[in-house]
Amino acid sequence: MSEISEFLGITIFMNFESQDQPNFQALYNGRHGLFSISKLNYSQGNLPPKIVGLVIDWAALHRKELMASWEYIREAGTGHKISPLVSG
Repeated sequence: MSEISEFLGITIFMNFESQDQPNFQALYNGRHGLFSISKLNYSQGNLPPKIVGLVIDWAALHRKELMASWEYIREAGTGHKISPLVSG
Protein backbone atom coordinates (compact mmCIF):
# COMPACT_ATOMS: atom_id res chain seq x y z
CA MET A 1 0.00 0.00 0.00
CA SER A 2 1.40 3.37 -1.00
CA GLU A 3 0.17 6.69 0.43
CA ILE A 4 -0.06 9.28 -2.31
CA SER A 5 -1.87 12.26 -0.72
CA GLU A 6 -3.43 13.60 2.46
CA PHE A 7 -5.82 16.50 3.06
CA LEU A 8 -8.56 17.46 5.52
CA GLY A 9 -7.97 14.29 7.53
CA ILE A 10 -8.38 12.13 4.40
CA THR A 11 -5.53 9.81 3.42
CA ILE A 12 -5.37 8.63 -0.19
CA PHE A 13 -3.48 5.48 -1.03
CA MET A 14 -3.13 2.81 -3.71
CA ASN A 15 -2.91 -0.94 -3.42
CA PHE A 16 -3.06 -2.60 -6.83
CA GLU A 17 -2.50 -6.15 -5.64
CA SER A 18 -6.18 -6.89 -5.05
CA GLN A 19 -7.63 -5.08 -8.06
CA ASP A 20 -7.02 -5.25 -11.80
CA GLN A 21 -8.74 -1.96 -12.61
CA PRO A 22 -7.02 1.35 -11.79
CA ASN A 23 -8.33 2.50 -8.43
CA PHE A 24 -7.39 4.27 -5.26
CA GLN A 25 -8.60 4.15 -1.70
CA ALA A 26 -9.44 6.81 0.84
CA LEU A 27 -9.34 6.52 4.62
CA TYR A 28 -11.13 8.98 6.90
CA ASN A 29 -11.80 8.57 10.63
CA GLY A 30 -11.45 4.81 10.44
CA ARG A 31 -13.78 4.62 7.44
CA HIS A 32 -12.69 3.33 4.07
CA GLY A 33 -13.71 3.84 0.45
CA LEU A 34 -12.66 2.45 -2.92
CA PHE A 35 -12.74 4.72 -6.00
CA SER A 36 -12.31 3.96 -9.70
CA ILE A 37 -9.83 6.19 -11.51
CA SER A 38 -11.25 5.60 -14.99
CA LYS A 39 -14.89 6.25 -13.99
CA LEU A 40 -14.16 8.63 -11.09
CA ASN A 41 -16.77 6.96 -8.95
CA TYR A 42 -17.09 5.55 -5.45
CA SER A 43 -17.56 1.80 -5.72
CA GLN A 44 -17.58 0.55 -2.12
CA GLY A 45 -16.96 1.53 1.46
CA ASN A 46 -18.52 3.45 4.31
CA LEU A 47 -17.33 7.03 3.86
CA PRO A 48 -19.68 9.94 4.66
CA PRO A 49 -21.20 11.52 1.51
CA LYS A 50 -19.37 14.84 2.09
CA ILE A 51 -16.01 13.04 2.18
CA VAL A 52 -16.89 11.07 -0.97
CA GLY A 53 -17.59 14.39 -2.72
CA LEU A 54 -14.29 15.90 -1.60
CA VAL A 55 -12.35 12.85 -2.75
CA ILE A 56 -14.04 12.85 -6.16
CA ASP A 57 -13.35 16.60 -6.53
CA TRP A 58 -9.69 15.95 -5.72
CA ALA A 59 -9.52 12.99 -8.12
CA ALA A 60 -11.05 15.01 -10.95
CA LEU A 61 -8.28 17.60 -10.55
CA HIS A 62 -5.55 14.93 -10.52
CA ARG A 63 -6.87 12.20 -12.80
CA LYS A 64 -3.79 12.07 -15.07
CA GLU A 65 -1.49 12.00 -12.05
CA LEU A 66 -3.54 9.19 -10.51
CA MET A 67 -3.19 7.08 -13.65
CA ALA A 68 0.55 7.79 -13.80
CA SER A 69 0.92 6.85 -10.14
CA TRP A 70 -1.10 3.64 -10.70
CA GLU A 71 1.22 2.59 -13.51
CA TYR A 72 4.34 3.54 -11.55
CA ILE A 73 3.20 1.59 -8.48
CA ARG A 74 2.56 -1.49 -10.63
CA GLU A 75 6.11 -1.26 -12.00
CA ALA A 76 8.14 0.10 -9.08
CA GLY A 77 6.04 -0.72 -6.03
CA THR A 78 5.71 2.84 -4.81
CA GLY A 79 3.70 5.81 -6.03
CA HIS A 80 4.24 9.47 -6.63
CA LYS A 81 2.92 11.99 -4.14
CA ILE A 82 0.02 14.05 -5.49
CA SER A 83 -0.89 17.53 -4.27
CA PRO A 84 -3.71 17.72 -1.72
CA LEU A 85 -7.10 19.30 -2.39
CA VAL A 86 -6.15 22.04 0.05
CA SER A 87 -2.86 22.56 1.83
CA GLY A 88 -2.85 22.94 5.55
